[in-house]
Amino acid sequence: RRVHGGKMSKILSIAFVVFTIFLSTSYCEDVITLTKSNFDSVVNREPIILVEFYAPWCGHCKKLAPEYEKAAGVLKKNDPYVPLAKVDATEEPDLGQRFGVSGYPTLKVFRNGQPSEYQGPRDADGIVKYMRKQAGPSSRSFDNAADVNKFLAQAQDVVVLGLFSDKNNAQYKSFSKTANELRDELLFVETTDASLLESYGVTNGVVLLQPQSFQSKQEVMSKSTTDLSSLSSWIKSNYLPLVGVLNSDTQERYDATGKAVLTLWANIDFKLDPKGSNYVANRLRKVAKEFEGQLVFSVADIRGDLAGALSQHGLSSSDLYAVTVKSALGGKFVFTGLTKQAANSFKADGLAEWVKEYLDGKVEPFLKSESVPAKSTVDGVTTLVAKTFDTEITQAGKPALIEFYAPWC
Repeated sequence: RRVHGGKMSKILSIAFVVFTIFLSTSYCEDVITLTKSNFDSVVNREPIILVEFYAPWCGHCKKLAPEYEKAAGVLKKNDPYVPLAKVDATEEPDLGQRFGVSGYPTLKVFRNGQPSEYQGPRDADGIVKYMRKQAGPSSRSFDNAADVNKFLAQAQDVVVLGLFSDKNNAQYKSFSKTANELRDELLFVETTDASLLESYGVTNGVVLLQPQSFQSKQEVMSKSTTDLSSLSSWIKSNYLPLVGVLNSDTQERYDATGKAVLTLWANIDFKLDPKGSNYVANRLRKVAKEFEGQLVFSVADIRGDLAGALSQHGLSSSDLYAVTVKSALGGKFVFTGLTKQAANSFKADGLAEWVKEYLDGKVEPFLKSESVPAKSTVDGVTTLVAKTFDTEITQAGKPALIEFYAPWC
């Protein structure tokens, strides 16, 4: 059926207007606006996209908005392009329900249409840095042994090294899948260099390598497997060294062990002072070897990003050294037998005996508590402090109405 020129021109004009409206509402801003009608078509075609589910009345969403818009402007020019999008979940409740949104703002990373939780910062620079990492390969690929060895020499964290005869087998697919799942937690490296396959004695498998700065007679520096069917579980069962570094990047690994974590706090920095830091760690390794499997042992920078936790044990970052234990149930214990020693002569005298007493249940937990009142019950009201809470409440076996208050309130 023939369409006259005038009609054809009108049809094209209408199509152009519709397309222009679509662009203006969805793409002209740096942040793409998604609705139920365009969500799947936009998200599924992007290799990676960050989506914010928000509510217009939400204070946290309003605070995030300018940072999110700024990050979108930067990532729009990134190579590869990393789009940022938003969904008004109050206008699109079906989308919120579909992706389990229960609070605002909720950010999700979609990779080829598959969602995962956004685990990064919420300022512009942090979002850009996190998403650039997400957009890059989950595993670094090197063609030769020299480049692999250079990377390993500089690594400050455990590395998962994949060694493959080629990249067209089932083992490599399992490796790639796991690398993508754990890309936020670990460093993955892969190679087909024949000399490395031979030197590690592994083909179509992985080697788990501790940082070279951890080198010690007590440490197992590498573990390997060619069974990649449950690679993620195997990695998580083996990635903690005898004595590792506890910081904000590794804290979740230690919390996930389900065991008590003993931490030696000292002025350490494995990057700037690997020799001095490893000296301190070695003193702890001698004790850790004796109790391996019963506790998890770590060292932490006493002035580092977790130093705030010291106050929960009644300690300070101004101390030279400190030893704490956080039990699997969150109980806090402090080794008080440390003597004031020079920074270059740390010794763990008495620590092994104290650990044994802890395991035998003979060490009292540290409680940040006011003094027990001389008369705790007055006119039928009992004043509770941390030291009396368990005996008066949790172990008393009777109901109680408790007011938690602040004197200045």
